[in-house]
Amino acid sequence: MLSLPKFLSGSLVKFIVDGRGLYFFSFLCTIASKDIPQDSASLWHPATEIASQLNLDLDVSFTITRLFEEGNTIPFLARYRRNLIGDCDAEKLRSVKAMHDYLKQVQVRAAAVVKLIEKKNKLPPETRNVILNARSLEEVEFLYSPYKADGRVTKAQKARKLGLEPFAVAVLEGTPNATYEHLTNFIRPELPSNKEVLEGVQHIIADVISKNKAIIDELRELQGRSRIFIQCSETKKTKDSDKKGKGNVDDRERIKYQNFFNFNRDVQHVQPHQILAINRAENLKFLSVKIVLPDDFLCNRLFRVCENIWLRNNTSNQLRKSLINDSFTDAYNRLMAPYLKRNVRSKLNLKAQQEAIVVFATNLKNLLLSPPLRGKKILAVDPGFTHGCKFAFIDATGAVLHLETLYLNNRNGKQALNDSDVRKLRKLMVEFNCDTVGIGNGKGCREIEAHLGKLIKEGFFAPELDVSYTIVNEQGASIYSVSEEAKQEFPDTDPNLVSAVSIGRRLQDPLSELVKIEPKHLGVGMYQLDVNDKLLESTLNEIVIECVSFVGVDINTASIAVLRKLSGLNQARASEIIEWRKKNGTFLNRCMLKEVKGIGDKTFEQCAGFIRIVPQTAKSDGPKGGKLAKSDHKLNPLDQTLIHPESYPVAHKFCKQLSLNLEDLGTDRFIQEVKNAVSKINIKDTAEKLGADVKNVELIITGLTKPLDHDLRAEFATPLFKKGLMSMEDLTAGTILTGRITNVTSFGSFVDIGVNQDGLIHISKYSGFSPQLGNRVEVKVENVDVARKRISLLLVRIL
Repeated sequence: MLSLPKFLSGSLVKFIVDGRGLYFFSFLCTIASKDIPQDSASLWHPATEIASQLNLDLDVSFTITRLFEEGNTIPFLARYRRNLIGDCDAEKLRSVKAMHDYLKQVQVRAAAVVKLIEKKNKLPPETRNVILNARSLEEVEFLYSPYKADGRVTKAQKARKLGLEPFAVAVLEGTPNATYEHLTNFIRPELPSNKEVLEGVQHIIADVISKNKAIIDELRELQGRSRIFIQCSETKKTKDSDKKGKGNVDDRERIKYQNFFNFNRDVQHVQPHQILAINRAENLKFLSVKIVLPDDFLCNRLFRVCENIWLRNNTSNQLRKSLINDSFTDAYNRLMAPYLKRNVRSKLNLKAQQEAIVVFATNLKNLLLSPPLRGKKILAVDPGFTHGCKFAFIDATGAVLHLETLYLNNRNGKQALNDSDVRKLRKLMVEFNCDTVGIGNGKGCREIEAHLGKLIKEGFFAPELDVSYTIVNEQGASIYSVSEEAKQEFPDTDPNLVSAVSIGRRLQDPLSELVKIEPKHLGVGMYQLDVNDKLLESTLNEIVIECVSFVGVDINTASIAVLRKLSGLNQARASEIIEWRKKNGTFLNRCMLKEVKGIGDKTFEQCAGFIRIVPQTAKSDGPKGGKLAKSDHKLNPLDQTLIHPESYPVAHKFCKQLSLNLEDLGTDRFIQEVKNAVSKINIKDTAEKLGADVKNVELIITGLTKPLDHDLRAEFATPLFKKGLMSMEDLTAGTILTGRITNVTSFGSFVDIGVNQDGLIHISKYSGFSPQLGNRVEVKVENVDVARKRISLLLVRIL
């Protein structure tokens, strides 16, 4: 037990009782844990770094990190704790969480390194403090490198083994023993002259300088303030390839990176996607890359620190001055500059990876929030050639009506092979009254689109059907089709036909279908293989949880695939909910969720606001059994809203104060009454009367003024349906077209404009707009390069 310090004053007590102080004090009380040792240097907190790096108020930073460590999820905080987190949105919270997790990893690694070193060596307190004060994994490893048991012995270690450390200490401290006369005491066969002795002493002093806390802190600060350049040049391998022809180098791959063959840019201005491209080209041996430091500037600034620490006294000793000068130069050239170059490169890579993941996450979020196509039967097509095209007819609820394999493409995809299959397709579409077609965008997609467009143009499906189609991203469908989940639902079905079902369902309800597939398999990012897989997976999983939670789920109909991605839940808890439904019937209110095994108070708090009790799917006869009193087994109107159960008392008081009848919740009349009443009150004063915070009252008002069937996905662009196909040859500069954003990158957006190649809107052609994946857009064709299959577009407007 950590006792309170004797000097605990009144002001410190005041600090401790406020939110941040209480958290900081709890942190002080846990520093004796096995992960973080009891040491003053370990008391730096991730929240301070987060506040500085992400431009957050320090109190807010401490609060958010505390809430994360208490097990709160991003969706819960973003919706129900806005008053505590400085109104941060989910994107900001993800940034905070990512940095918090990383900095905690740094602290744990630093503590582990200290323990590893202390098992074999006596670690000086100042070195121990420097390691525990490290702010990055690169810094920890740099400080740990001399102690690693990898068989390598540093120059400083060799000198210490030769007994030169006492003289090195004397030089640094400026004691009278630091003279030429005392050097003779160390001359021996291994060190036959003053020169060898001085070299050994210099190596020890250089090691001490490079590991000094003040020097490390200054180096860390200078890294962000210096003009540091990244330079790239073409390797000898690619130059030789140019002379000899292709050689062993894939010329088509190499030419992608020719913009970097003579590249020189300040690291502050290099773009994240450029770093990822440079890294890939370097790995392929196309580029030679180096970091160029402003050595004169850095040396001058760092030497001032060195002077302040070691040259303030006994400046008349020429040996001492000379040794410290030479040692500093050696430390900079051999230790500090290489470390700084590695650290700069590492930070560039980390920033580039984070940016790529942000782009991936944004695209994934927009994909998951694509509006559902409700009330429509779907004909889903998984295109193919030799093995035929797989067709799935799906009713408006997602149930499979019919599965069929038809041969509409020959091997080169130029024409339909079998007229009888074409007639059979028409017969089935008429039989199931299906005029909406979703075509997977895999191999054979454009050929099927051409056939279908031609049939529509010729009136083949008229007069019975007015057919239209859209292209569906089928990424991950084949992976899902062979998963255990798919095998359970379709035990005796060809996986290729299951893929077609998945394509159709993701058009009907993208979120419910796409949660079955690992996000990284959905193909909505670039440089996926060049980023940290664990970080990517973690971030994308957070996005899925956020989307599922903010859309909300009907607890009585949601599948396990959806439930396991709800805030606060996981696979085990979702399974228990499904099992409870099988045994007890439906949930009549949110509180009944507490009856489920594994759903404690904390889990209920995190998920309750995101589940819905829909009267149409909740049976009025209640469950077959249960622990709650029968009086609790009744529908609560507020369970259909985004209002959290913890706020129900405030919501009831609010409705009573405004004379609103909750039995009318969701009706047009009720919604208008709320809006009229709210327009006449001061929300801040109302919140004070209700004993609630303003953000909570605002959320209650939002919940009361939304239709009960409100779906936030309706705010996003619907799929682009077409009736025909153009080719690149049909395009000319100046043509105005409509299309749909299929991918967004840090350098531009790709657009499906109905030809066999997506066009690119470069970021310089955005015209002030901020396109997102799924947006329907109007674009102007600027240039068409048929040979290179490139279409350059200008964004006119977002539809």
